Amino acid sequence: MRLTDQQERVIGRYLRKIDEHMTDLPERQRERALKKARAEVLEAIPSPNGAVPNDEDVEHALHTVGPAARHAHRLVEALEQDTARGAKAEEERRWLGVCAVIGEQTGMRPAAVRLGAVALGLVTGPFALVIYIGVFLVLHVSGRTETPPIEKWVLAKYVLGLILGAVVLRYVAWGFVALLEYGYGLLFKEALTLSGLWSWLQRHDGTLFFWTLFFLLPLAVLAGLPVPSPWRNTLRKLFEAGLALYAAALCFGAGCAVAGTVLNAAQRMQTSPIVDFQSLFSAM
Repeated sequence: MRLTDQQERVIGRYLRKIDEHMTDLPERQRERALKKARAEVLEAIPSPNGAVPNDEDVEHALHTVGPAARHAHRLVEALEQDTARGAKAEEERRWLGVCAVIGEQTGMRPAAVRLGAVALGLVTGPFALVIYIGVFLVLHVSGRTETPPIEKWVLAKYVLGLILGAVVLRYVAWGFVALLEYGYGLLFKEALTLSGLWSWLQRHDGTLFFWTLFFLLPLAVLAGLPVPSPWRNTLRKLFEAGLALYAAALCFGAGCAVAGTVLNAAQRMQTSPIVDFQSLFSAM
């Protein structure tokens, strides 16, 4: 809605009067209350087709929403009710309080909401965690959940640690295979060709890396958010265990490459048992 400078000043004076009656509230709550008060005033101003309203319309809207003192009292009561609901949700929260808040706002028992979330997780897998985290962020930004503040460095530590760990493991495995190929080529003067099971790592590396991050990143993000400490430790152990499984899969692939290289070398030695060690050592 477009307002004139004079109308903005009139509304500003009204909001300052409201603010004078809420000095006992924390600054963040006062800001939320004043935003809500301004929205209520603007909603009461008639503005057909987005036209600039008359000054009389603005004065009438201020009269409609009531005196500043009474308006401030209503806002404080609403904030107290929100705080009470948030405190109740905090008592009932297990992770981030999302299910407790949803249960409070819908009239459902938090246990029933959690059961539905678990069922959704069984059907959709990591997507359920992504949805859960997204709903929490919306509630957190809007101030409808009383969880502790998000520690960005903790979140970054878990997320970047997981990604860096997976990348390092992947390139260590590839570096090992590259060394095998280099040594084979140096010895037999031809490229190493692996097929079947022996090329398992080359064929499945990209898929394995994708699914590792797909399943573990939501766990790392959730562990980095302000969940209770016991759950944070559990989530951290879960994605660390997943990273260990990824490392085990890479070791299996590297082992397949070693076995394939040994078999290829044995076959090559049978067909051409004489290796030019003099040229080998001179190349080294």
